[in-house]
Amino acid sequence: MRFFQILVCMTAIVMLFTECKKTASFENLVSINNADEAEEVAFEDVATDISIVPLICDEPMDGINSIKCYGSRAVMRATGAESIYIFDDGKLTAKLNKVGRGRGEYTIISSFVYSPSTNILYVQGAGSMILKYSVPEMEHLGTLQLKNVTGFAEHDDSTLICRMTLDDDIPGIYFVNADD
Repeated sequence: MRFFQILVCMTAIVMLFTECKKTASFENLVSINNADEAEEVAFEDVATDISIVPLICDEPMDGINSIKCYGSRAVMRATGAESIYIFDDGKLTAKLNKVGRGRGEYTIISSFVYSPSTNILYVQGAGSMILKYSVPEMEHLGTLQLKNVTGFAEHDDSTLICRMTLDDDIPGIYFVNADD
């Protein structure tokens, strides 16, 4: 079974890089080698369709060090890596702050992924546990205990794709059932 998982992952990686190589185009890549010869332009002359959305929040916020946008929803991790703020159209609708050592708690937020289709927030705490929370209630839905997770993303509604190491120290990219 593990051989099949490794084979599927390696095939996916090879296909990804092969497809990227075929479709990559560097014709429009701009490179400035001499900053003294760079032309200065006004921001308004080179940017279009810009809107400034003020963040409306009834409480003091920490600084933000990571932002992921999903349409009009923005999910932001605080600088102290202890909180996640969720804004809908610029208004705070949910805040996760479950710092501790008990069930459904974490000591630090290493990484996070939000699933817009299921309204589930996945949070990687210290080590390799991934906690699941409902949005906007922020109710703890469960914990995935994995080994040496160094990155993860949502693959589909019930599957995460994780860069991690298995029990016999085989590093790779694996599909993980997010339900159990």
